[in-house]
Amino acid sequence: MQHFSPKTTNESYPIAFGFENILNDLAPGETITGVPTVTATVLNGTDGNPQAIVSGAASISGTDVLQRIVAGVLGVTYLLACRVTTNNGNTFEVGVSITIAKPGAA
Repeated sequence: MQHFSPKTTNESYPIAFGFENILNDLAPGETITGVPTVTATVLNGTDGNPQAIVSGAASISGTDVLQRIVAGVLGVTYLLACRVTTNNGNTFEVGVSITIAKPGAA
């Protein structure tokens, strides 16, 4: 699992979930299709609504899925899991983690 650099509660930006390594091992021409889903859970700390860190719909960019993340609770580490389906009907999931830090500590 990849761990992104910490972000502050005021930062808002897209993160990329990379599926290139997975797709390289599949059938030639297999691509991500449909609507990817991103789910947020808490790895460490307390947040009663972890899904609030996910903003809007994810988008596909080649072998990556881009998802905007916002806000978060100071000190909490989140697990963001992205699930995709391919044009061959296969389903894959990639997870990343990110911690919310104070400004200057990120």
